[in-house]
Amino acid sequence: MTQRYCFLGNSHIAALKFGWDQIAATHPDVDITMFAAGGRNFENVVVKDKVIEATTEELRALLLNRSNGLDKIVLTDYDKYVIVGLGFDVVLMSRLYGNYHTILHSQPRPEEIQFVSIDVMAQMLLADLRESLSFQLARLIRDEMDQTIYVCWVPLKRKAMLHLDKGNNSAIVDAFTAIVENGDEKLVRALMTRIAALLRPEGIVLIEQPEETVEGEIFTFEELSKAGTTPADTPNPRALLDIGHMNRRFGSMMVKQIISATAGHA
Repeated sequence: MTQRYCFLGNSHIAALKFGWDQIAATHPDVDITMFAAGGRNFENVVVKDKVIEATTEELRALLLNRSNGLDKIVLTDYDKYVIVGLGFDVVLMSRLYGNYHTILHSQPRPEEIQFVSIDVMAQMLLADLRESLSFQLARLIRDEMDQTIYVCWVPLKRKAMLHLDKGNNSAIVDAFTAIVENGDEKLVRALMTRIAALLRPEGIVLIEQPEETVEGEIFTFEELSKAGTTPADTPNPRALLDIGHMNRRFGSMMVKQIISATAGHA
């Protein structure tokens, strides 16, 4: 029996779309429809009779253009729902890392830094993640369909970000540089694991990227990043500074991970 998937996401869905195009023929029992809109466009939706509809012409046009001519999401047409990107990103811990200390921190605690448990730090990070558009869409669909919703973490950044022009990513780069220098990569992974456990009772299952895509526990291998495989003489030099978007090879691996992670779930 064919499993019908509904993917909703922002620009991060592009890698999955290109990756799926490469492997779809090897998964004849899987059908995936992808709905993509960048920025905060997915804020502009309403649900009527299990149908997600755009409330702005901009979002409706984006869906028409990027989702095989569909301008609304009929939830009953799908068996499983997967949210991709849309701000559910572990880099949000950059706001917390230098201000709190846990038992998993590798270095001694400075006197002025407050000690908290892993659970408390995870709850603080989760509070920020709950504000993401990803989580809001997951709750919207969960309330309407009363079944498990799958949320993919935004891909881990490419390690090259530590050596690039910081630009608007200054806080993220500084925090993750400190994490690496202090040897606190395991703290990041522990928080991700704890947050997954906290959300599961709410009917939200988090999906991490495949382990074979992960470098040094908290980064994505350079050869799987979009910028890492962009020619140096690209007409758009800014593309080489992209720290978070991945390529189709990553996308195909991620889609396989999603299919595997959702197998057997209602």
